[in-house]
Amino acid sequence: MKLTKKFNYPFKVLLLILNMCCASLVMAQQLTLVECIDLALSNSPLQENNTMLASIRELDALNNNVSNYPSISLTGTAHYQSDVFELPFTFPGSDIPEIPKDQFNLYVNLNQKVYDGGMSRASRSIDQVKNDLDLSELDSRLYQTRTLVTDVYFGILLVQENRKVLELLDRELTNQINRAEVSHENGILLKSQVNELRIEKLSNEQKIRSLDIRESSLYDLMSDLTGIELATPVFLPPDSIIEETDINRPELKVFRKQSDLLIARQLMVESVNRPKVAGFARVGYGRPNPYNFFETDPDNYYMIGASVHWNLWDWKTAKREAQKLRVHGHLVTSERENFLERINHQFIRKRAEIDDLKSTIETDERVLKLQEEIEAEARNQYELGTLSTTDYLSAVTKKTSVELQLNKHKTDLMKAKIELSILTGNMP
Repeated sequence: MKLTKKFNYPFKVLLLILNMCCASLVMAQQLTLVECIDLALSNSPLQENNTMLASIRELDALNNNVSNYPSISLTGTAHYQSDVFELPFTFPGSDIPEIPKDQFNLYVNLNQKVYDGGMSRASRSIDQVKNDLDLSELDSRLYQTRTLVTDVYFGILLVQENRKVLELLDRELTNQINRAEVSHENGILLKSQVNELRIEKLSNEQKIRSLDIRESSLYDLMSDLTGIELATPVFLPPDSIIEETDINRPELKVFRKQSDLLIARQLMVESVNRPKVAGFARVGYGRPNPYNFFETDPDNYYMIGASVHWNLWDWKTAKREAQKLRVHGHLVTSERENFLERINHQFIRKRAEIDDLKSTIETDERVLKLQEEIEAEARNQYELGTLSTTDYLSAVTKKTSVELQLNKHKTDLMKAKIELSILTGNMP
């Protein structure tokens, strides 16, 4: 499987905004789908998580760097006790000091790991993999932004294409109304026939206003997604669409990192029951000397040494933990296979949709060619006065309907191809 490319969002967005600012001086603002996606990804609130995850990684690294440093602690106690140790007899000629009942002790402990069975190394590995997993999950959530931007983008493209058709129809109706008014003044056409044209023009103008309202709402949504103000931009259809069949979804990296995390945790489990070796030292001041109770005056003392700890029997706790990790590994594999199967099913359906749209577009184009011939013939007959206004408008309306349908199917085809690229993880 291929890996998805990572974007340097701030740098790319800065270049994109500079390009758009320069271009706006000489022409209308132009935006491609990839540019809109880059802007939306950069503007996503989730991008702040990158900074926070980087901070967590740095803190983990600092903690891991000092994990093998010696630990130093200060402890102090003071108390009065009812009884103290004393000998039940006396030695002639000797004066055995009496242990005081009021005692205090202040000491510093220093412990230095010599060998911890690999726990420090396993801990560092776990922290690194967890951070990589968090980044992968963030990429996976951000990837969903592409679908939303694509829906809005192609919605705008369809509105733009439909407006061209309706504006062309509006000009045609305006010309015919002007001609019809002259014919009406000359007594050739009835006023009702002129009104039919006016009604059709009003209906067409309402459709254009509806497109304007929808376009405005889509612009607002795209502005919200990208974080920039869109001043009547031109949205360009994709020049080329790569139909890659390899699955490169970021979720696959999530599954890999989940498996890596289980491996790191397995290393930690294996290190728990290994022998641990450490050095230690204690320096203190107290009364009486804890290492010599007969020194009843406040005195200094110290101790240095080494310790070994080896858990010889843990009632198979580590073994059961290892079994749990293997089960989790099977769960990750199962989730990955289920994800790939679901993507494959969606891929098959999307490919079928694309093939169907291609076939439909071919039919639409043939129908449009025939309808254009019918409309041209109807216009000639109408202008010669051999065809009624109703029949003429019927031919014009049918041709317009076919054009709008063709625009929708072409836009749907481009969108379906982009959705296929998003589905397989090959959309930039």
